[in-house]
Amino acid sequence: MKTADIITAYLATDAADAYGLPLENGDRLSLAVIPHAKAADLLHTIADGKATEKAHNGSGEKIRFNKSKKVAEWIAKNAAEIYALPFTAADIETAYISHIKAYGKQPSGGRGSIFEDWTIKALNGDRNTKQNESRTEGGDTRINGHDIQIKYYRAGFALLK
Repeated sequence: MKTADIITAYLATDAADAYGLPLENGDRLSLAVIPHAKAADLLHTIADGKATEKAHNGSGEKIRFNKSKKVAEWIAKNAAEIYALPFTAADIETAYISHIKAYGKQPSGGRGSIFEDWTIKALNGDRNTKQNESRTEGGDTRINGHDIQIKYYRAGFALLK
Protein backbone atom coordinates (compact mmCIF):
# COMPACT_ATOMS: atom_id res chain seq x y z
CA MET A 1 0.00 0.00 0.00
CA LYS A 2 1.32 3.47 -0.81
CA THR A 3 2.02 5.88 2.02
CA ALA A 4 -0.59 8.34 0.70
CA ASP A 5 -3.22 5.56 0.73
CA ILE A 6 -2.33 4.61 4.32
CA ILE A 7 -2.63 8.25 5.40
CA THR A 8 -6.00 8.66 3.66
CA ALA A 9 -7.34 5.44 5.20
CA TYR A 10 -6.04 6.34 8.67
CA LEU A 11 -7.52 9.82 8.68
CA ALA A 12 -10.88 8.63 7.27
CA THR A 13 -11.43 6.55 10.42
CA ASP A 14 -9.87 8.79 13.06
CA ALA A 15 -12.22 10.72 15.36
CA ALA A 16 -9.75 13.01 17.15
CA ASP A 17 -9.89 16.78 16.61
CA ALA A 18 -6.13 17.04 16.96
CA TYR A 19 -2.88 15.24 17.71
CA GLY A 20 -0.75 15.99 20.76
CA LEU A 21 2.93 15.38 20.09
CA PRO A 22 6.11 15.94 22.10
CA LEU A 23 8.16 18.98 21.26
CA GLU A 24 11.60 19.34 22.82
CA ASN A 25 13.52 22.56 23.29
CA GLY A 26 16.76 21.71 25.06
CA ASP A 27 15.66 19.68 28.05
CA ARG A 28 12.22 21.31 28.12
CA LEU A 29 9.33 19.21 26.89
CA SER A 30 6.03 20.56 25.60
CA LEU A 31 2.86 19.16 24.09
CA ALA A 32 2.33 20.52 20.59
CA VAL A 33 -1.26 20.28 19.35
CA ILE A 34 -1.63 19.72 15.62
CA PRO A 35 -5.18 20.21 14.26
CA HIS A 36 -6.77 17.35 12.35
CA ALA A 37 -6.85 19.59 9.26
CA LYS A 38 -3.03 19.46 9.15
CA ALA A 39 -2.79 15.74 9.97
CA ALA A 40 -2.16 14.57 6.39
CA ASP A 41 0.81 16.95 6.09
CA LEU A 42 2.03 15.79 9.51
CA LEU A 43 1.93 12.12 8.48
CA HIS A 44 3.63 12.80 5.14
CA THR A 45 6.38 14.66 7.04
CA ILE A 46 6.75 11.78 9.51
CA ALA A 47 6.81 9.17 6.72
CA ASP A 48 9.33 11.20 4.68
CA GLY A 49 9.58 8.57 1.96
CA LYS A 50 10.53 5.80 4.40
CA ALA A 51 8.97 2.36 4.11
CA THR A 52 5.95 1.71 6.29
CA GLU A 53 6.00 -1.05 8.90
CA LYS A 54 3.71 -3.99 9.49
CA ALA A 55 1.40 -3.42 12.44
CA HIS A 56 1.79 -6.05 15.19
CA ASN A 57 -1.97 -6.51 15.52
CA GLY A 58 -2.27 -7.81 11.98
CA SER A 59 -4.10 -4.73 10.76
CA GLY A 60 -1.72 -4.04 7.93
CA GLU A 61 0.73 -1.20 7.69
CA LYS A 62 1.58 1.75 9.89
CA ILE A 63 3.64 4.89 9.85
CA ARG A 64 6.12 5.10 12.73
CA PHE A 65 6.58 8.45 14.52
CA ASN A 66 10.36 8.65 14.86
CA LYS A 67 12.19 11.57 16.38
CA SER A 68 13.93 13.77 13.81
CA LYS A 69 14.94 17.39 13.40
CA LYS A 70 12.76 17.76 10.29
CA VAL A 71 9.65 16.46 12.07
CA ALA A 72 10.33 18.60 15.16
CA GLU A 73 10.67 21.72 13.01
CA TRP A 74 7.42 20.92 11.19
CA ILE A 75 5.60 20.37 14.50
CA ALA A 76 6.92 23.64 15.97
CA LYS A 77 5.88 25.58 12.86
CA ASN A 78 2.40 24.03 12.53
CA ALA A 79 1.21 23.60 16.12
CA ALA A 80 -2.03 25.40 16.89
CA GLU A 81 -1.18 25.35 20.61
CA ILE A 82 1.93 24.48 22.62
CA TYR A 83 1.73 23.61 26.32
CA ALA A 84 4.85 23.54 28.50
CA LEU A 85 5.04 20.34 30.54
CA PRO A 86 6.55 19.97 34.05
CA PHE A 87 8.67 16.96 33.07
CA THR A 88 11.35 16.11 30.52
CA ALA A 89 12.02 13.32 28.07
CA ALA A 90 14.74 12.18 30.52
CA ASP A 91 12.09 11.92 33.27
CA ILE A 92 10.02 9.66 31.02
CA GLU A 93 13.07 7.48 30.31
CA THR A 94 13.84 7.24 34.04
CA ALA A 95 10.26 6.18 34.83
CA TYR A 96 10.36 3.64 32.00
CA ILE A 97 13.64 2.08 33.23
CA SER A 98 12.38 2.09 36.85
CA HIS A 99 9.26 0.20 35.81
CA ILE A 100 11.33 -2.43 33.99
CA LYS A 101 13.59 -2.87 37.03
CA ALA A 102 10.63 -3.13 39.40
CA TYR A 103 8.40 -5.42 37.32
CA GLY A 104 10.75 -7.12 34.88
CA LYS A 105 8.87 -5.81 31.85
CA GLN A 106 8.03 -2.54 30.15
CA PRO A 107 4.85 -0.70 31.13
CA SER A 108 1.84 -1.44 28.95
CA GLY A 109 2.10 1.09 26.13
CA GLY A 110 5.79 1.76 26.87
CA ARG A 111 7.08 5.31 27.09
CA GLY A 112 4.02 6.55 25.22
CA SER A 113 1.68 5.57 28.05
CA ILE A 114 3.89 7.42 30.55
CA PHE A 115 3.90 10.55 28.35
CA GLU A 116 0.14 10.31 27.83
CA ASP A 117 -0.68 9.80 31.53
CA TRP A 118 1.65 12.54 32.76
CA THR A 119 0.51 14.99 30.06
CA ILE A 120 -3.18 14.47 30.83
CA LYS A 121 -2.53 15.00 34.53
CA ALA A 122 -0.29 18.06 33.98
CA LEU A 123 -2.83 19.76 31.70
CA ASN A 124 -5.90 18.78 33.74
CA GLY A 125 -7.26 16.88 30.78
CA ASP A 126 -10.21 14.55 30.97
CA ARG A 127 -9.21 11.00 30.08
CA ASN A 128 -11.68 9.25 27.85
CA THR A 129 -13.68 6.66 29.74
CA LYS A 130 -11.69 3.73 28.35
CA GLN A 131 -7.89 3.56 28.40
CA ASN A 132 -6.72 3.10 24.81
CA GLU A 133 -10.22 3.73 23.46
CA SER A 134 -10.38 3.10 19.74
CA ARG A 135 -9.26 6.13 17.78
CA THR A 136 -12.50 5.82 15.80
CA GLU A 137 -14.36 6.81 18.99
CA GLY A 138 -12.28 9.81 20.00
CA GLY A 139 -8.92 10.95 21.27
CA ASP A 140 -7.13 10.00 24.46
CA THR A 141 -8.21 13.14 26.28
CA ARG A 142 -10.09 16.43 26.06
CA ILE A 143 -8.00 19.53 26.68
CA ASN A 144 -9.48 23.00 26.21
CA GLY A 145 -12.40 21.52 24.27
CA HIS A 146 -10.24 19.53 21.84
CA ASP A 147 -10.43 15.75 21.56
CA ILE A 148 -6.71 14.95 21.34
CA GLN A 149 -4.91 11.77 20.33
CA ILE A 150 -1.58 11.81 22.19
CA LYS A 151 1.45 10.23 20.51
CA TYR A 152 5.01 9.85 21.76
CA TYR A 153 8.17 8.89 19.89
CA ARG A 154 8.01 5.47 18.21
CA ALA A 155 4.19 5.50 18.23
CA GLY A 156 2.52 4.05 15.20
CA PHE A 157 -0.26 5.50 13.09
CA ALA A 158 -1.72 2.11 12.19
CA LEU A 159 -4.67 1.02 10.09
CA LEU A 160 -7.45 -0.86 11.84
CA LYS A 161 -8.25 -4.53 11.29
